[in-house]
Amino acid sequence: MGLTYTTTVCSSCASNSSYNGTEFNIKQGDTCPNFTIEVRDPSTGQMASYEGWTVEAYMYFESCLKSDSGASGSYPVSIITLLGNANLCQVKIGDVIGVEDCNQNLQEFMIVTDVDYDTGEITVERGYGDSDIYTHKKGDKLLFFRIYGKEGYIDSKYEEDAEEGIEADFSILGYQWEQEDTSHRGKYFLELKATNLVYDDDDPNLLLSTQIRSFPVDSTDYVINIV
Repeated sequence: MGLTYTTTVCSSCASNSSYNGTEFNIKQGDTCPNFTIEVRDPSTGQMASYEGWTVEAYMYFESCLKSDSGASGSYPVSIITLLGNANLCQVKIGDVIGVEDCNQNLQEFMIVTDVDYDTGEITVERGYGDSDIYTHKKGDKLLFFRIYGKEGYIDSKYEEDAEEGIEADFSILGYQWEQEDTSHRGKYFLELKATNLVYDDDDPNLLLSTQIRSFPVDSTDYVINIV
């Protein structure tokens, strides 16, 4: 058999966390073990190398809009509420919200500046990241990003299997948790995005192309349970 990669778990977290290939469990407030995946070529299923690429992590949970005090789309600050207060306990100051309109190909980003858990009111600043401010409706999907574009890492590994004639470099993509990432219990979805900038061999300042790969490749996000 070839070499396999096993997540190293520190002794203080060994009994608190697990990863079974589908769902990753970590205790509230913990920062280890890291989340890691073996990268495979989506067309062949073989392990692949992404050495020299960069990695960004995105983790979010989903909810739906009930009301928006800036429904006209003209207010830089709004108070929003969630349908049935679903996932309200997971909302945190600093979360980035992506709003997906039900009937239009539009998306606005907001950032949470205050949460009133008694009234269910969430104060947000509109147009985050220079996104367009537009009118929202009851039922629009909200993606609350706890992690938005934070830096991940790539470890280079080597596999050798004399019996099967395998000899190849491959990569492990990972993300090192921060305490603020795991501060609120609940179910989240994680995506890793790898980017490679290709420059001209003769002119290192000339960018030829940008390669982007998202994981998981089938668009089914990794499930993160903070318990």
